[in-house]
Amino acid sequence: MYVDTDRLWSELKRRHVIRVATVYCVVAWLVIQVAGATFESFGIPIWAFRFVVLMLVLGLPFSLIITWALEL
Repeated sequence: MYVDTDRLWSELKRRHVIRVATVYCVVAWLVIQVAGATFESFGIPIWAFRFVVLMLVLGLPFSLIITWALEL
């Protein structure tokens, strides 16, 4: 099966999936940095930090699928 990567890439750009993925990753990185710096000093348990990271990782595919479907 042949996949036209140029056509796929242009479709991803047209639907702004690349832009949403970039913004999502930057914001997720920022949230992880803030959580890592503040959770320990506030006495928040380590499982809460792991939960935040896991939710951010699992949220990326959902945001990309929604972006693709709705063409934000």
